[in-house]
Formats: sequence, structure tokens, C-alpha cells
Amino acid sequence: MLAGWAAELADARRYRVSADNGAACYWTAVVKPTTPKLVTLTESNYRQAAPTLRAIADEIEAGKYGAVGCVAVAILGDTMEVFGAGIDSDAPSVALLLHAAFLRLSRSVEEHGREES
Repeated sequence: MLAGWAAELADARRYRVSADNGAACYWTAVVKPTTPKLVTLTESNYRQAAPTLRAIADEIEAGKYGAVGCVAVAILGDTMEVFGAGIDSDAPSVALLLHAAFLRLSRSVEEHGREES
């Protein structure tokens, strides 16, 4: 079962489209190799911070991410603030989660446009 999940995750792609109002919207989708249909997993307008955070909170409450032990949020407004939430949200856990997120984003930038072999 885990191998199938990992294969689906490897096929995940993020698509950017423009909404009617010109705002950028993003969809994360998995293209199933056995069917030509696109399955939408997440739909949001990430330019609007508060509604996006509310949507993520709704997904957490609905169990979309399983048992969430740690949530880390960094906000850049007039100042930069970092928040941690969850049962495992002590400072080291939040720092580790933010660092792992940084590595994931860095890897996606580095691999952009490269064919998988």
C-alpha cells in the first residue's frame, strides 16, 4: 500500500492558472497512469492569506493530514513572526519542520524542468 501511495505522490504536479479576477490559483493534482482524468486534491487562491489558512485549518479538522502533531507558520508582515501549534510544537520541532519545508522547496526549484529517469 505504501508503495502505491509513494508512486502517486511522485506523480503529483502543481498547476498555476489564472482566475477570472486575475488572481493566481494553484491546484495540486495526481495524474493516474491508468486513466487520462486529472484528480484535483487542493484548490486555493494562495494570494489571500487568511482564507487559505482557514481552508488549511478546515482540512486539518477533517482529518486530511492524519494526526497532526506539529504545525509551523511563518508570517512576514510589518515584522516576521513564527508560530507553532500542536502537541509536538516545541521550538526544536517547529524549527525542524520549517527546515524540512525549506529543503522540499529548494529541491523542487533545483529539479524544475528536469525529466525524471
